[in-house]
Amino acid sequence: MKPIPDSELDRLLSDFADDRLAPEDEARLAEHLRQNPEARRAYLAYSALESQLQWSYAEAATEPITPIRTARFGGAIAWSTALAAAVAVCLVAIVVLFQSVEKDILTVTYEDGILYRQGNEEAVELLDGDRFPAGTFVIEDADGFAEIEFDDGTQMSLQGETELDFGIVDGQKFLYVNKGRLLCAATPQPAGKPIQIRTGTAEIEVLGTVLTVDSSEDLTDLSVVEGEVKFRRVVDGQAVLVSAERKARATLDDSKPLASREVGEPGGDWRFDFHDDELRTGVTKGEFDIADSIPVLSARHYVAERDAEGSRTIRNGIAINGTFVDTDEADGIRIRYQASGHPQVFLMTNRRNGRFTGNFMAKAFPDLPDPDPTAWHEAVIPFSAFRAGEREAGRKSEFANSQVTKILISVGAKDQLVVSDVEIHSEL
Repeated sequence: MKPIPDSELDRLLSDFADDRLAPEDEARLAEHLRQNPEARRAYLAYSALESQLQWSYAEAATEPITPIRTARFGGAIAWSTALAAAVAVCLVAIVVLFQSVEKDILTVTYEDGILYRQGNEEAVELLDGDRFPAGTFVIEDADGFAEIEFDDGTQMSLQGETELDFGIVDGQKFLYVNKGRLLCAATPQPAGKPIQIRTGTAEIEVLGTVLTVDSSEDLTDLSVVEGEVKFRRVVDGQAVLVSAERKARATLDDSKPLASREVGEPGGDWRFDFHDDELRTGVTKGEFDIADSIPVLSARHYVAERDAEGSRTIRNGIAINGTFVDTDEADGIRIRYQASGHPQVFLMTNRRNGRFTGNFMAKAFPDLPDPDPTAWHEAVIPFSAFRAGEREAGRKSEFANSQVTKILISVGAKDQLVVSDVEIHSEL
C-alpha cells in the first residue's frame, strides 16, 4: 500500500477523531499505522491532544479559573493543527465559564502517596476526606494507593505509579488514564451519560459495573467483574461488549479482530513465565535481561515514599501487576535472585469486587547478613510472615479472602537486584 503523506495523515486523524472517517479511508489509516512507527507516534500524539480537549472542557466546566493545559505535539502532525486545537480549547473554556456548575465533585476516602494538581499548577499532597474539583491525580510511588468516591457513590481505586485526569460535564464523568491501574465500581449512571474512560489505545463506556483498567503507552487491558461495558479500540474503531468475568485488550495493532475472552479464576499456584506475552506486559517496573544464559528481570529505581517535607525515598525493584492467586488457597511466595542485599517483598491485595484490602510486606532472611551478590539465592516466604505496611496504621487491612494483584520485590537504592523466578504456591 502506498504510504500516506503527512498532510493527508493530518486530515485522516482529524476525521477519525470526529467519527466521520469513510470506511475505505479507515482501512488505509489502519494499514498505514500498522506499518509506520512514526505514524503510530503521530496517532498517539493526536489521540492525546483530542483527549485534552475533553479534559480541558471538563476542568473548565467544574473549575472556571483552572489554567488550560497544553499537550505535547510531535511526529507527522502539522504544527498548524496543534495551534488550531489550542485555540479550540480556549474557545471551549470561554463558553463553559458562563455555566453554573458544582465545583467539588469527589472525595478522597483513603490516600497513601497520592498527589493532586490542576492544570500546570504545582501538585499538592492529599489527606483523607479532602474534596476536589476536576483535575489530575498522580501516584508516584510504586506501592502507592488511593480510593476516591464521586458524589453519586461511584468508587475508584488508583494503584501504584498511576496518573488520572478526571472531570464532570453536564452530569457525565470523563476520565483519562494516562498510565497505571484504575479499579472502578460504578453506580448506575444517568441515561445517555455513561462514564467515559479513555486511554491512549482504548475508549470505555461504563453505565454501572465493576472493572479494572491497566494502561500503558501502547496497550490497554480491561477486566470486567460485574455488569457490561463497551470497549473500543481507537486505532481502527472496532468495538465489543465485555460482560462479567471477561476481559479484552487494545493495542495499536489491528491485525487481529478485537474480542473478549474469559477471565480465569485465580487459584493457589502461579509462576511468572518469561515467555508469556500477557504476563510480560504486567511488568510495570524492571527490565527484561539475560543473566547466566537465562531470562531475568533486572531491578530499576522507583519512588518508594515521600516524607512530610516531600523528600523522596528511592528503592531498586521490580513490579508486576495482575490477578495472581487467592490468598485463602496459597501458602507463600518463592523467589530466586542475585542481590547485594536481601530483598523485601510487597504484596497488594484486593477483593473480587475491586475493593482494596491492604498492602503487606515481608523480608527474605531478615536476620542474616547481606548475601554474596554474585551467587544465586532462593527465598521462600510464607504468607503468614507478611504484615500490613507501616503506612497502613489505623486502617483495617485484611489478607484473608483476597486476591494478590501486585508483587513488588525491592532492595535499597544502592543495591543491585536480578530476579530469575517468582512463584506463589498452594503448598510450600
